Amino acid sequence: MPPLPMAGGPARYRETIMTDIHSAQPPKTDCSYVYDCLRTDILSGRIKPNERLVESHYAEKLGVSRTPVREALRLLQRDGLVDFQPKRGATARQLLRESEVEEIFRLRRLIQLDCAPETVANLTAEELRQMGACNAACREAVEADDADTFFLHYDRFNLLLLEGCKLEMYIRMLMRLEHLDPITSVVGGSEERPAAQYRRIAISTWEGRRRSLAEHEAIADALRRRDLPAYTEALRRHTESCDIACREGLRKLRGEWQEVPPEWE
Repeated sequence: MPPLPMAGGPARYRETIMTDIHSAQPPKTDCSYVYDCLRTDILSGRIKPNERLVESHYAEKLGVSRTPVREALRLLQRDGLVDFQPKRGATARQLLRESEVEEIFRLRRLIQLDCAPETVANLTAEELRQMGACNAACREAVEADDADTFFLHYDRFNLLLLEGCKLEMYIRMLMRLEHLDPITSVVGGSEERPAAQYRRIAISTWEGRRRSLAEHEAIADALRRRDLPAYTEALRRHTESCDIACREGLRKLRGEWQEVPPEWE
């Protein structure tokens, strides 16, 4: 852990980091501490797209050596939040263009609709039960105003749906789409996958979460009945709604974030 800093130093910086509903528990290592701080600031907009992330600057600001900063930047690169550019080093990732978001959701919709018959046929009774439990937990979280629990089960539902077709190549293609950018990721994060950030811009309000949950419930209901036409219609409505919400959220982010122009040195 970093040493206790003087007033106005790293502690002051740490106190001012915008709270993120998915922040990790208190870090066990300097690397995880730096990772949490930078990740939160990138996703909140405090660090602007294309802004340089200089190791020495953040080492001094956070009261650590440059090594954990370097390690954290590599982890953020894995998560799709940092790019390494020639002559500039590490920079905060740039926002996707609206056309790119539209393409990603169009591809996701095409793949999921194409394998819809297999999804309806191959989801097991246990998986359907888990999907229903996810929706029930989300509904309780809405009533309790508990965003952390809502998103935990929301992401779990999406993953069950994505893998439900049991077609290996289709699942691989869908997971590749998940890797493209955290902003369009909908199934949560792991060491292998970037953290889902679709929620941050597309369903950041309880109104949006209730709407998305209702769409999940319609999908689950059709699947329980093994009703292919109803499932494909519910899935189409949901993916189109997600596409629109994500692009609207992206426009809002662009209005809030003044992108930093490249400063080639």
